[in-house]
Amino acid sequence: MDKKRILLIGTCSSGSTALGRCFLQRSDTHVLSQVIKDGVERNGDPNYSAFFKCQTTKPVIFNKEVFGWRTRELCTFRVLPDPVKFLPTNVVMIFLFRNPVAVWNGWVKRGWDLDIDLFFAAYEHLYAIFVSVSELPQKSACGITIFDRMRINPAEELQKICNLADIQYEQEMLDWQVAWGKRRGGNTGNPDIDRHSTFAKDRVVPALIITQDVEKVIVKRLGNIWEEVNKIAPQQ
Repeated sequence: MDKKRILLIGTCSSGSTALGRCFLQRSDTHVLSQVIKDGVERNGDPNYSAFFKCQTTKPVIFNKEVFGWRTRELCTFRVLPDPVKFLPTNVVMIFLFRNPVAVWNGWVKRGWDLDIDLFFAAYEHLYAIFVSVSELPQKSACGITIFDRMRINPAEELQKICNLADIQYEQEMLDWQVAWGKRRGGNTGNPDIDRHSTFAKDRVVPALIITQDVEKVIVKRLGNIWEEVNKIAPQQ
């Protein structure tokens, strides 16, 4: 039987690691991180086989891929060999969007603000791939997740993702007993510190450190995309 493969596609600072941590808590899921992009960083060629041909005893394989941040190649690499022709039916694609102002704010906090045009390229590339995939007449399951909504109602949004992937939602997905660093067999991270940190109800949303002028530039450039994905993403 073909394994269920969940491919999460977003930008850097979109919340992909938090979502990956949720799937890491599942005993039936093998979690990968940016294995396709790793090929681009190493030799300029996406490593598709690392995800699409990954072998494991677990029935579900989850991989997150993010666009960004140092070069245009890393912001616009081909996360699928060909979105028009290559779309395995056992792959469920989740396109993760976050308010672009918050995403760029995250890049700036991490010192990734060398070129805002690279950020624009990454965000627009994410949307372009979603459009190309969603317009195919015959496609495997794909959908949009809004990270800003997940911060408010994490269980509800995770339930939607699980429904799309045709797997059972597990409450343990929000109880981070396994640290993110252990996905590769290491021993990094402290689950007692990490647990619930992203989705805690009393968590204070980080303040913007970018200027209002920069915020206006982002809204002008990416505001239409942000509005459109919020219309598309399921509300219930």
